[in-house]
Amino acid sequence: MVYGLILIYLFVNAVMYDVNSFYHRRRNLNIFLSYLILALVAGLRYKLGSDGFAYEYLFETEVKDLANLDFDYFSDSRNQPIWELLQSTAKSFGSFLFLQLFVSFFAVFSVYFFLFFF
Repeated sequence: MVYGLILIYLFVNAVMYDVNSFYHRRRNLNIFLSYLILALVAGLRYKLGSDGFAYEYLFETEVKDLANLDFDYFSDSRNQPIWELLQSTAKSFGSFLFLQLFVSFFAVFSVYFFLFFF
């Protein structure tokens, strides 16, 4: 039901933007709301997808929080240092949800930036 409401909202925005010239004045607000809705749908998913379980397991078992990081952790890791730092920051704030939210906001913003400026 929630996905249906989101789809209807996005469809109405697309149609109103093409048809109604008054709608152009609120264009930035509607684009921002669309960005926010899409990012929240992507970031607040719960145990969706077959690889999500593996990522959450690795996050819970292998990632250290910021207080326990040292140079050996970065040199022995199989991931890039910035990704490890991002995971450790998310683990320090709480849970896997923070990492999902950050990654989804970054991904949707990248698409938004590309479409808006190019």
